[in-house]
Amino acid sequence: LYDNRPLDALTAATRGLAVAPRSGDASIRLTAQVARAQACLGNAEGFADAARRTEALCSSLTVCWSGLFRADKAQIGSFNASSYLWLDRPREAQSAALDSISHYRSLEAPAVAPTRLAVAELDLALAQTALGEPDEAVRAGLSALGGERLVHAIVGRAEYLGRELRRRHPARPSVTEFLERVHGLRNTLESTPVR
Repeated sequence: LYDNRPLDALTAATRGLAVAPRSGDASIRLTAQVARAQACLGNAEGFADAARRTEALCSSLTVCWSGLFRADKAQIGSFNASSYLWLDRPREAQSAALDSISHYRSLEAPAVAPTRLAVAELDLALAQTALGEPDEAVRAGLSALGGERLVHAIVGRAEYLGRELRRRHPARPSVTEFLERVHGLRNTLESTPVR
């Protein structure tokens, strides 16, 4: 989805659902990915249908992080935040992101999920950008970049946030500072050898 290939994502998730057990984490995650792909394609009806199916499967899930390949309600909420952004529904994205952030921040070691928290914070920042709240968006974006695990995917999403901030609020000093921070982090990641 983040490589801007939503049709491929939809195809992969649909194929996965064809062979996945009807109940369990794989089915839940794949149905949620169908919803996200539909949203990325701008298909609000397809998103709503798959989101309803995901919600129906979620009754047995824990609220928060239950393992790397498991599904949880906070993760599904974060998926919904991204979907609402693609559907240009920033208020709903903001609400879903805040719920996920609250859940992820409540976790204690060893269950912390720093990458998932950062994704939710970036979704919050994108919603705030769309709602005309650039300073709040920068704060949320910087919080995401200050997490324990800074990976390429997070920096890539932060770069997207930076482009959105610059497009909507080009004269804001906080936006310029955010862009400089993201650029510096990208350079650091690119120069760090892979282990």
